[in-house]
Amino acid sequence: MVVDKKVISELIRRQMAILGSEITMARVKNVPGLEVGSDGEIILLHRDPQAILADLTNQFVELSGLIVKRTMESILASGDELPILQPQIPAAPPVATLADRQVLAAQKEIENLNKILNNVNT
Repeated sequence: MVVDKKVISELIRRQMAILGSEITMARVKNVPGLEVGSDGEIILLHRDPQAILADLTNQFVELSGLIVKRTMESILASGDELPILQPQIPAAPPVATLADRQVLAAQKEIENLNKILNNVNT
């Protein structure tokens, strides 16, 4: 697979759909050698597209870890004692909230990106 402006733009647009343009663009700005329009379209690549794709993917993988960290911090900051876990009869699965679905979608996208990167590097 050839990594070019089209591939990188597609990645950015997909992340914008999942995370929103504000969060996505904040992450994109951390990648050196990459100029992107507000619509996710690549304006200019100043270095190897494959290296840019790897750096961009790392930004989104890092974000996934931050999401988990923030979730745990909010649980711990609530001051509530965490219950001692007891074996329980499984209940009906909870209904996923919009935030849950967005996190799951972001994690799937990150998995897909890693697969793409592994194919590019082979």
